Amino acid sequence: MRTWNSRRTLVKSAAVLLAILMVGQGWMAWNADAQDKRKKRNDALSQKMRLKLDASAKVLEGLTVEDADLIREGANEMAEQSQAEFWQVLTDSDYRDFTREFRGSMRRLKAAAEKENFDAAALEWMAATKSCLDCHKHVRSVKTDLKK
Repeated sequence: MRTWNSRRTLVKSAAVLLAILMVGQGWMAWNADAQDKRKKRNDALSQKMRLKLDASAKVLEGLTVEDADLIREGANEMAEQSQAEFWQVLTDSDYRDFTREFRGSMRRLKAAAEKENFDAAALEWMAATKSCLDCHKHVRSVKTDLKK
């Protein structure tokens, strides 16, 4: 009788261990998949950010050589990119304000370039750059708060 109970206990223990291993393996697979999705999203976000940085380089180059067309081209590209749903990473009012401020800066930058007012364009570019830095700081702080 005792042998039967020992086998029974051994089988139950093996079944529990197997179940734990299966659940653990499933969780690890799910977690790895979730990390891959985040990484792909971050890669896509990085690629989109690279496009914005390339467009901003056009504006800076246009300002340094006083090329109004290059300033307008870069500003147009950044304004178009800011309209994409992809960039709506947060929904809070501060983020919306930063987005609205950035779009306004791009409109004013293009207007200054149209008039070939390079001093006004340079001042607007500095304001836009400050707005970008403030927005990125805000996004990082919100993401940090969400992790807590």
